[in-house]
Amino acid sequence: MHLAYRWVALWIGMGCVAGCSMSLEPAYPSIHSRYLLLQDPELPMGWSEDPPCDAVCDAEQEPGHATQIFSRRTLPGLLVQDVYAHRTSAEAEQHFNYYRSVQSQTPDPPNSTFVSTSEITFRSRYAQQESIGCGIAHFYACSVLLRYHNYMIEFFIPVATPSDPDGMNFQQINQVLQAVDDRIGRCLIAPAATPPC
Repeated sequence: MHLAYRWVALWIGMGCVAGCSMSLEPAYPSIHSRYLLLQDPELPMGWSEDPPCDAVCDAEQEPGHATQIFSRRTLPGLLVQDVYAHRTSAEAEQHFNYYRSVQSQTPDPPNSTFVSTSEITFRSRYAQQESIGCGIAHFYACSVLLRYHNYMIEFFIPVATPSDPDGMNFQQINQVLQAVDDRIGRCLIAPAATPPC
């Protein structure tokens, strides 16, 4: 089950970050990508890191890319978060634009498009670019891209439906997106912000 969710998330997230255009946009301070991963207290009730990131896991996360799966342990349904830290905002913008072009269609025939939904009311206070769409990717899911200057955050979120309740409801999805926006504020924007945050 973990593998299936990761396959879909990676299908949406495939891309390259080379060949970036020049940009005068500033960059945030360089911090390890793992500091922008959500933690258990920020998640909706019942959801947690799966597995929890111990010292070994923490050491294996790369400065430029960290990933974490969240679940309800005994129940189906997985949330996947990826964080990419780039040297420049131009690199992150190139990365975002490529991912968004891949994200625009679901992997399942007839390749229906991920579309915005009024159920997701979240609007970032800090992101320079955001793309939020939902559609059928073997199951109903939302794909989220948020670019904060030189950082890009990606979520793949299964959505609970009457016929397939193994996911998050839209209230929980809004909570998750607000939590990552708040984390950006604490880690990168607040005066004297110092990771871990």
